[in-house]
Amino acid sequence: MQLNYFLKKRDILFGRMSLIVRNRVMLTFSIMVVGFVAFSLIPGEVFHRSSLAGRIVMIVFSIGFASIFYLGVQLVLHLIMVLSGRHVGVFGAHALEIKDEGLEESTPVNKSLHRWNPSFSVKEFGNYVWIYPTDGQFFMIPKRPGGHDGNLAEFVAQLKIKIGR
Repeated sequence: MQLNYFLKKRDILFGRMSLIVRNRVMLTFSIMVVGFVAFSLIPGEVFHRSSLAGRIVMIVFSIGFASIFYLGVQLVLHLIMVLSGRHVGVFGAHALEIKDEGLEESTPVNKSLHRWNPSFSVKEFGNYVWIYPTDGQFFMIPKRPGGHDGNLAEFVAQLKIKIGR
């Protein structure tokens, strides 16, 4: 069975930004950065003289501000990467085909076969289906209308049968 799909710049941007949530190491690092920035914003003497309610407000505000700042910096960095790179074979048309040997991906510039292995997995996150042929590599297929040709639900079902999940 074959599925054709089309990736746009916004898809890649979403994929890069969602990595913060999908990857445990990135999530842990992000929480540590936000925590460090948040608690460095709280002045020590003022914090200790404040009431309990005042302390809670300071902590919540600092964590909120640090989170928004961190996500803003991440968004700008990922926008620069997406808009400045050539990304040949990443944007545009892709085709995935389930074969007996493995999952074959084709683009206008590349053709690769990912053999069936125990780490193969399929997940749904946001408006995308994420196919992981290995722990560090993924294909993101948009669920939006016009993002793919063919029956995505049937393709995912057959893929899950093939990988034994």
